[in-house]
Amino acid sequence: MIRKLISTMSVNRYHRTIYVFIYFMIICAILLLNIYTHQLNFLTEDNSIYIEPTAFDHDFSTYELSKDDDNLFHYTITLPNTAFEQLGGDLFKLVINSVHSNAINVRFNDQLIISEGDMTEGFSMLRAGFVQGTIERNLVKETNTLHITTYASFRTGTFNPVIISESIPGNRNIGLLRLFNERLVSLGIGLVIMSGLFSLFIYFLNRKDTTFLLWLSLGTLFTGGYLWDYLTMQHLSIDYLVIKKLFLLSLSIGILFYGLALYSLLKKKYIIALPVMQLIYYLVIVITSTNMIDFRRSYNYFFYSIIAVVLFLLIVTFKHHKLNNTVFVMSLHFSTIFTLGMLSLFKGFKLSYYSLSTPIFIIFVVGLLPLIITYVLFLEKDIKLLEEKKLKKQAVTQAMTDGLTGAFNNYYLKQQLDQLDDHSVLAILDLDNMKPLNDSYGHLAGDYVLCYLTDTIKQYIRETDILCRYGGDEFIIIFKDCTLHDAKDIANNIRQHIKESTIPYNGHQLTTSISIGMCQASGDNPARTIIECADKALYKAKQMGKNRIAIN
Repeated sequence: MIRKLISTMSVNRYHRTIYVFIYFMIICAILLLNIYTHQLNFLTEDNSIYIEPTAFDHDFSTYELSKDDDNLFHYTITLPNTAFEQLGGDLFKLVINSVHSNAINVRFNDQLIISEGDMTEGFSMLRAGFVQGTIERNLVKETNTLHITTYASFRTGTFNPVIISESIPGNRNIGLLRLFNERLVSLGIGLVIMSGLFSLFIYFLNRKDTTFLLWLSLGTLFTGGYLWDYLTMQHLSIDYLVIKKLFLLSLSIGILFYGLALYSLLKKKYIIALPVMQLIYYLVIVITSTNMIDFRRSYNYFFYSIIAVVLFLLIVTFKHHKLNNTVFVMSLHFSTIFTLGMLSLFKGFKLSYYSLSTPIFIIFVVGLLPLIITYVLFLEKDIKLLEEKKLKKQAVTQAMTDGLTGAFNNYYLKQQLDQLDDHSVLAILDLDNMKPLNDSYGHLAGDYVLCYLTDTIKQYIRETDILCRYGGDEFIIIFKDCTLHDAKDIANNIRQHIKESTIPYNGHQLTTSISIGMCQASGDNPARTIIECADKALYKAKQMGKNRIAIN
């Protein structure tokens, strides 16, 4: 029992090391990608024009609207001809990264070069993406006007510079922004949905096991619904306020399902109390907020409540992480989510111009959880099956072996006797002085000699031979596919070894010998006849003075 416990602990420790390594690699990937994006400096003063948001006549930096603001905002800057002189080529690329507006129009010298989103009613959202346009050199004049118009329902502006660059570095800039802002986000959302559906499918195949996988799948899918908010939405049929409320409702429900998943593991009712409270709090916000400005102010506090719930779930999983590997992985998961969530709140989503946004990291962590958990559940199930198989094998072995010597017992002997053929030899071995040993040194000494005899026999017989304890101090060896001559040589080696050995026991040097009777098996004779034949040979060996081999 102790060995089994130690073995189980070692396996768990090994697997938990792997899970820690997986999440460690996720964190390393975050750091390496941020280092990589910080080193992307191909846009230089020689091939690009940087226009800081504060350089416009009205500050183009990120601005939160109040109820007194209109929806349309205008920003203008004048650029001299000399600003374009260092740029080569006939085409220039203008890029505005992270447009925190519903829609945007950009004109260069009254020429429309960018038009994205719905500028009439604001039925669109560009905040998660970037916009880009092309300026032809023949549009450049001595004095040039860049005019930006945005439609905003709750926020406008950007915290990145507006960049005008040569065509080649400009296209590279656009490609990287499209990778970070669109493709990786779409890939992450796809991963979340795929992993949620995969774990849901596994649940329906194994519904008798646990509801944990059901709640985890639903939590992942609902969280994945919220993550669509990080994609640019060029065309909406309804106000973005409605869309935003639905996205955040999906997140709130997803967090509740995560709480239910943990509750199904730990069976602690207090676990779902906080997730339910944050859902109720969000529903109050939805009902009381009638415009985007009020709603935005309220849901800022809602995100704090989400982080509080994640921290709560982290504490719960950490407290019970020793329970099983599933809870341990959940603890690692919530630790990573909490860390990234805090980073998003206090550092903002962008760490540099090309940095992957923190939500992207959260997307991939959320998407990986069901896959890792499913692996954990299958692995634990396989381990249990292997343990059950091992226990069954041990039970079968115990049912067929002698408890004292470890040799096979009479039950197994009867099975083997039915399979004897003309190429088998049966030998009966008997200790010559078992009773004097027991009388002089005690039955424990006799048991010790029996075990010594068993170990000696196993040293000499072949792997195909079978040793059984026949009863008392008698043993039977079945030599399979063996001639009588070869079997006799093996038996004689055993006899000589026992005769020449001294067996140390409690300060005494015990000596003994064995007598052996052997008989050639025949498929025509029943098992009882063969044993009787070998037993008669053993009687002859005893009659000849013991420590002999007799063949009948």
